[in-house]
Amino acid sequence: MKKAVDSPLWVGLAAMSDGLSVAAVDLSVEPARVDLCDFHPYGQDGRLTADALAALRDPRLRKRPAVAVLSSGSYQLFPFESPKGVPDQELRNAVALLAQDRLESDPLTTVVDVFDMPDGHAGGDMVFVAAAPQERILPLIDLAEEATVKLDRIDIEDLALANLTRNLPEIENGVALLRLGLRDGLLMVVVGDALYLSRPIPSGLADIAESVGGLETLNSAAEADEAYRKALLGEEPPAHEPTAQPESEQPGEESQEEPLEAITDADSLESWSWGDTPALETPDFFDSGWDLGEEAEQEDASLALAPQDEPPPEPWTPEVERLLRDSSALDEICREAQRTLDYYESYFRRQGVASLYILPPCMEIPGLREAVSDRLSARIKWYAPEVWLNLANGEAISTRALARGLPAIGAALGAR
Repeated sequence: MKKAVDSPLWVGLAAMSDGLSVAAVDLSVEPARVDLCDFHPYGQDGRLTADALAALRDPRLRKRPAVAVLSSGSYQLFPFESPKGVPDQELRNAVALLAQDRLESDPLTTVVDVFDMPDGHAGGDMVFVAAAPQERILPLIDLAEEATVKLDRIDIEDLALANLTRNLPEIENGVALLRLGLRDGLLMVVVGDALYLSRPIPSGLADIAESVGGLETLNSAAEADEAYRKALLGEEPPAHEPTAQPESEQPGEESQEEPLEAITDADSLESWSWGDTPALETPDFFDSGWDLGEEAEQEDASLALAPQDEPPPEPWTPEVERLLRDSSALDEICREAQRTLDYYESYFRRQGVASLYILPPCMEIPGLREAVSDRLSARIKWYAPEVWLNLANGEAISTRALARGLPAIGAALGAR
């Protein structure tokens, strides 16, 4: 339960699988302002580094109220029918008792909490159940003590990230939020201030890279594609001949007009319709019945009919797009995401989400947004922290720290 703490500055502490993020958010202004955000990876021994400990001991955090975050994978989250006639103050204990057979850890050492779940078409009051073994919670308490903050509560990652959607323009109509880690992911659906669904994703960014030959292969393809696009625009000579380009078609000739128009738009790659090259039209004189003479027919027939015998050249497709099109890991991620979005529409009888936002990834995958957009029905966007969050001093917070510190920022935002 949330305690009433009168303080404008709240601290978020998030111990994720790859590092510690610390954030401080001023809730006294509108919109809430991010005053501090740091991210520190763990050392080779998996422990906090000296820099991480120094961040925890920042004097600006001392004795401030704080919210800690349990990372996805260290707890269970599932819907459960709320028992009838149980007072709110007794609901948590009642559900903990009734849901014992669904717990994956020892019920005697598992901490259980509940929070409201929006009504679905099946009727009945449902709640979300969050359950975590004590061994996952105790380290967060130690973190708070190290930082000398006043630990107000511990949130799960789903709720912390859901708080990041408050300023999104489509939030009242519903948005999806996709967080992809190295080996797993998380997909949430949020409408207004309510979490409707949250599903784990079985694969991550490293799996995508491995499925297409590795990150180096993707980066090399992206560099080659960019060089070819610049050559089309006349910015510099081509550094290579794209592997996907037919030998019979040279850059700047037959297919130059359409790509030039499309790629001058910053968002064009998302909606660029490559289409099919139209078949060559037969010249009128072939159907006119003209008598060219037997000798002329023998000499010219092969030349005239050659274009008809060969298939038309295919339009150029970026190599990154070709690689990701065949990624089995990305297929699996998007299938799970689409199933979740379909279930949301069916169970809650609502229209599909207005947009799906991809949180900044911990590993850059070239062409990721476009590849996801090709596979899902929702409109795909990047979540840009510098756009949707109020930063006290954006230049003082690195892009990496801001992207990796989102769970800590979201945890602090949830205190409002």
